[in-house]
Amino acid sequence: MKVITKYIVKEVIKVFIMCQFIFILLYLVIDFIQKIDNFVKAGVPFSSTIAYFLYKIPLITDQMIPVATTISVIVVICLMKKNREIMAMKACGLDIFRTFTPAIFISIILSVFSFILSDAIIPFTSSRQNEIWNAEVKKRDPSGLSGSTNIWYKSDNNIYWIEYFDAKSQTMKGPVFYFFNDQFILVKKIKGETGRRVNNRWEIEKAKVQTLAGENDYRFERLDQVSIDIPETPEMFIKKIKKPEDMSYGQLKRHAQKVRAEGYDNTADMVNLYRKLAFPFITAVLALIAIPVGLWEKINGIPLSITIGIAACFLLYLIMGFARAIGLAGVLPPFLSAWTANILFSLAGINLIIYIKK
Repeated sequence: MKVITKYIVKEVIKVFIMCQFIFILLYLVIDFIQKIDNFVKAGVPFSSTIAYFLYKIPLITDQMIPVATTISVIVVICLMKKNREIMAMKACGLDIFRTFTPAIFISIILSVFSFILSDAIIPFTSSRQNEIWNAEVKKRDPSGLSGSTNIWYKSDNNIYWIEYFDAKSQTMKGPVFYFFNDQFILVKKIKGETGRRVNNRWEIEKAKVQTLAGENDYRFERLDQVSIDIPETPEMFIKKIKKPEDMSYGQLKRHAQKVRAEGYDNTADMVNLYRKLAFPFITAVLALIAIPVGLWEKINGIPLSITIGIAACFLLYLIMGFARAIGLAGVLPPFLSAWTANILFSLAGINLIIYIKK
């Protein structure tokens, strides 16, 4: 590794760590000031209060990595300009943009780290943070369960519709069970007033049963109680909604596939799935913007360069949020919804580099 490469890597990492520390500290201080009243009023123990804010650190770290990387690259380049190191490198015939490729490699490594953080650590810490907030501060049911209405559930050749499912008592109201054969012909329909789980079976009260007796001929009967032996447990009818940040990439993918298999629109899940991959790599995209911004001779002074870098971060977040919104609305395909901002800013960074080289 060349001396200049080691120097750039060392300086970028040093400034990055300092920026991350400052951002995390500021975020925690502001969040603490805003929420400490809630913890005091709820009588939350001091240990739980500290744990809540500690569990937030991985999420804050992940959110601040792109901004800290942008600022660290700009600051290092501007300081080298100020100390005439850039001028000395040009005098030696070095390709300035190629000299700063280590900054791009650092940003790619940080992008991979960001993805690992969001995939392996944040789902756990974010869930624990939400548990403390909901159970100890808001005094909600820690299980997060209450009830679900108008549930459609598909299981192999069966389809179930439940008007209301009470998660606490694990009872159904107004369940309807449709049983199909391999040719998707309805062979039995059971409609009841209530249903409850007894000895690993569902007991349906006041049931109306239609059974296929022949071709297009159904036998109808009313029963006070009918027992249904199906593999579905009460937990399968409980739709405990998790936020995207509380799930890993694998969990999001399985959830999206399950939603589609049940016959629901999984557009929102696919947008969140692709965004799980796209967000970490905005770090590398912003580094591509930061290098020409720092080297641009028309931009004088570190404060102005940092301001432009932060503005670029804000604009990228804004476009990513807008693209996600129209992706959720079905205007953009999920993949484009997640990656549009990265693609646009990558092209902008390449154009900036070409422009400044000229």
